[in-house]
Amino acid sequence: FITLLYTIKFEVNPEKYMTCQLIGIFTILLQTSVTYTIRGVLEPFNYDYYMFSFSTPPTLFLMTSSGDADLFVSQSSSNPSYNEYDLQSTTTGTERIVIPESFSSPIKVGIFAAAQYGNTSYTFKISSGKSTEN
Repeated sequence: FITLLYTIKFEVNPEKYMTCQLIGIFTILLQTSVTYTIRGVLEPFNYDYYMFSFSTPPTLFLMTSSGDADLFVSQSSSNPSYNEYDLQSTTTGTERIVIPESFSSPIKVGIFAAAQYGNTSYTFKISSGKSTEN
């Protein structure tokens, strides 16, 4: 099973920001090539964080339709980032991380919006089994 817990940040007005913590738990029975998709928008220099549990290590994909985002994974840090991570993917284009069998559940994921591209619209996919998505 994959259980997802996520937070979403949103802007109240240009001068003042408010963080809305939206907590949702979704349990998905892992079957061959099951994919769970989350879409988000981040302002430059901001992170979105996700935490999930699994019985079969998944593959993570991060695609952007605008801007550029980087992907960080940690077993211990609750806020994976450039400074605290076990796995990372920081290329331009599709980010992909295969969670190793040695990782224990749960893991935390940080998605970072790079500054030079303005707002970043992303699609984050968590795929069980031997996925060939890109």
